Amino acid sequence: MRADCDKRSRFGVATPFHYLRYRLNRKRAVIIFYSVAQAWHGRGVMPTMLARTINALKGARYERLGVTWIADQNAASLRQMERLGGQPVVATFRRFSEQASATA
Repeated sequence: MRADCDKRSRFGVATPFHYLRYRLNRKRAVIIFYSVAQAWHGRGVMPTMLARTINALKGARYERLGVTWIADQNAASLRQMERLGGQPVVATFRRFSEQASATA
């Protein structure tokens, strides 16, 4: 390992400056996973959660929001994203067992 690589992982005098610069310049947030318990479906919980989350992100000066993992069969979540003006980014992945059975 090079000596200059080792120095990059250490805290230094400039570390707080770099951290603040990062915090002030962030533009994109990502929701990895969100869900509402089955008993609460159809009661307006998800729209309320998303509205509060989006308002908090706007207050923190985020400009973009990414949401991951909405199944094609999840019509309610897909409608929520459409209402928010979301644009789908399509990526299809198959489970290993499906691939194995298709080739067998």
